[in-house]
Amino acid sequence: MSLGMVPGACWLAFMVMLFTTYSYGNIIPTAGLAYAYTQKSINTYAGCFLVGKSILMD
Repeated sequence: MSLGMVPGACWLAFMVMLFTTYSYGNIIPTAGLAYAYTQKSINTYAGCFLVGKSILMD
């Protein structure tokens, strides 16, 4: 019934996630990537707050 769109959507999502991971990894190759990326792009306190809130909402 889906005419083969579900595997295509999963493949597209995989490619987007792979690109995002590669981009993050080239910028900041450390553990705690979301915090480190936000810390370096905005500031230390915003990094802690934003990543902490997003983890809680997850």
